[in-house]
Amino acid sequence: QKKGSKVSYKAESGYLDQKKRVLYLEKSVFLKSKNTRLNSEKLKYSFDSMRLEATSKVKTRTYARKTSDQVFINANKFVSYFKNEVNIHLYVGNVTGKVKRKRLYEDSLSFKSNRLTFFSRKNLAKLDGQVSLKYRNFEGRAQRGDIFLENYNKDLNYFVLHDDVKVREILKMKGKKVIRKAFSEKLEGYPKRSLVILTGYPKVLQGQDAIIGNKIILRWNNEVLEIIDAN
Repeated sequence: QKKGSKVSYKAESGYLDQKKRVLYLEKSVFLKSKNTRLNSEKLKYSFDSMRLEATSKVKTRTYARKTSDQVFINANKFVSYFKNEVNIHLYVGNVTGKVKRKRLYEDSLSFKSNRLTFFSRKNLAKLDGQVSLKYRNFEGRAQRGDIFLENYNKDLNYFVLHDDVKVREILKMKGKKVIRKAFSEKLEGYPKRSLVILTGYPKVLQGQDAIIGNKIILRWNNEVLEIIDAN
């Protein structure tokens, strides 16, 4: 590439357009760069713009900078390009994936969406359309979401859900399983503090109770709630 980084590839067939300086690969495509491994059935790479497009059965594994987390993502289409000298990875269609922590004792985070944009320099993933996040026994759904990979062990939010947020969590209360449901406009998750914060007309259904407040704090695997300005 222009910046001197090496990209290795292989496939069953392909050709190089020397005039346009574009490489086309098909069938069992595999590409490897410094931080990313990619598999797909079709791939197009422009040497001048360093723009890469992969389609059909796309699978990637990326090592996040600073944290060394592994991010596994599957999608129908993948596009990698540079904007203002920032490398951006775009995933479109049936996006599924997992963030696997470097430390084995730290829990992974699974996700789904229609579209995902990953900013490698910021270690930020932005999800759009039918977003789903799963962490431990907790599952949250919304229209938009963000994952801040550098914040797992900080007092900052690690993931955020926006717009029509719905939560489902399985709790154990007195030896019995209880399903806790919650609804809000925004959710912020803090793994280090083992809690999520609901804002924007939050409502929680837990057992026979219905709780409404301006701000509600849920602690994972704990039936205790903290309600600010309860109704």
